[in-house]
Amino acid sequence: MVRIINQSLTDIESNTEYLECSFHLDEKKYYSFENVVFKSCSFLGNVKFRWLQNYDFYSCSFSGKMSLNLSNMKLTEFTSKVCQPTLTHLYLSSNQIEKIPKEIANLTSLEVLHLGNNQLTELPREIGQLRSLKELKLHENHLADLPIEIGNLKSLRSLELAKNIMAELPQAIYGLASLWTLDLSSNRIVKLPEEMYGLPSLSFLDLSSNHIIEVPYSISNFKSLCSLHLNHRYYQSKIPHDHRQQIASWLPNCDVTFDPR
Repeated sequence: MVRIINQSLTDIESNTEYLECSFHLDEKKYYSFENVVFKSCSFLGNVKFRWLQNYDFYSCSFSGKMSLNLSNMKLTEFTSKVCQPTLTHLYLSSNQIEKIPKEIANLTSLEVLHLGNNQLTELPREIGQLRSLKELKLHENHLADLPIEIGNLKSLRSLELAKNIMAELPQAIYGLASLWTLDLSSNRIVKLPEEMYGLPSLSFLDLSSNHIIEVPYSISNFKSLCSLHLNHRYYQSKIPHDHRQQIASWLPNCDVTFDPR
């Protein structure tokens, strides 16, 4: 392995150990490498990494955002090595991951987490410690519920749960004061709870392709709602015509969709 010490660099080479180096990388480019160790290095500006293998960061600093894209890599596990405290964007979609480690709590700077199209059946309680998280994608997994700690994600603005196996709205989502977009389409939801509250910022709610036949009046508690999808992608909605009119009257400033797109 080559060793490079105390230099200012604009690229990263595989099979290299970097000691006390300063990196000025192209913010528009994803960098890929293997067998690399960074010790006491500094990264200036935003950095993007992809397809990393056999790497370690020791006592490194990042002045901007750090993105790691490991999507479509046929990964079967989410290793604790990924849990770098300085990471702000983590993309792990379209793998075969079955479990998220408790060490995810170390991602204290994480703003975006994509875990869609994996094999997840549950999430660890520690996910509730990602207080900086703004976007969470969990579509196309096997989730039946969410840990109650999800309610601690007060900065979360977008939550995607489409194509899971949820039979009801997760209780954990109530209280997500910053949540703007919620996608629960293509689940197994038949009935909505009588009391729906605690989502003052919710603007877009997708409940399409479920089995809902009735919507409670408490949907009107979502005062910021401007788009509600209750349609089915493959056949006519089961919600009676009279009830459709009633729902629309409860949400006069909302675009409510019932019919197939």
